[in-house]
Amino acid sequence: MKRWLGVAAVGWALVLGVTAYVAARHGQPTAREQTTLAQARERVDQALVATAVAAGSDSVAALAAYTVDSGCRITTVRKGSDLSRVIRLYTRAGGERALLDRLAAALPAEFRARIPRPVGSASPALRADAGGFVALRGTAVGPGEVRVEAEAGCRTGSDLGTPPTGPQPTAAERAPVESVLRALGASSPRWHAYQAPCPGGGAVRTVEADSSASALPGPLPVALKAVAADAVVVLSQPRRYAYRVGATGIAVRLQDGTITVTATTSCP
Repeated sequence: MKRWLGVAAVGWALVLGVTAYVAARHGQPTAREQTTLAQARERVDQALVATAVAAGSDSVAALAAYTVDSGCRITTVRKGSDLSRVIRLYTRAGGERALLDRLAAALPAEFRARIPRPVGSASPALRADAGGFVALRGTAVGPGEVRVEAEAGCRTGSDLGTPPTGPQPTAAERAPVESVLRALGASSPRWHAYQAPCPGGGAVRTVEADSSASALPGPLPVALKAVAADAVVVLSQPRRYAYRVGATGIAVRLQDGTITVTATTSCP
């Protein structure tokens, strides 16, 4: 009898081992540390694309680069990397809360997006769960500007894989940005391109140029009046200006002596 009990115990242990192995290879991860940085990057991009779509065509978006911090620890003896990415959304001054409300209503239902009641003097903040252990948080950071960050937390590895950053900006993509730079007297810009793939093809794509803001010809609404003469102006502030020309949203931001100009197209 004891012999058969021993055989049964060994057999049950084998079943548990095989089940655990199959779950690890084919099942869904049950903890953040079971996923890699590359897997997190895909979910971060999906979350920000969903945000851009939810914001709608009466705002202007600007996608940023990935931020990777390799200083986190999964355990006391195991290092990892923390990944995040930001998309900035521009709307009319005073419309920041309305934009946050629109995001909360239009993001996918599975995100469970909400705007908890602020505590004390804190500003309203959008919170959502994008799945895959990725959190979304959106806050107003200035008149007409909302910053939404997708944060993945500490993951295994340090390789982003092959993120679809896309090709270098074409002449056609640079054209609306160069018009702004000329109007502001900015020269020697540094060019960047950021994108995230849309579910049905295409991408949210941002072409960006940074330049020195040493001598500006007046506040942005005055300096850019001729450039945006036939555009739909979304935000008009001395240090923030955003408008739309067809399917392209252009945003201009002055901060810390730097002019940042972006031109963004969203999902088709």
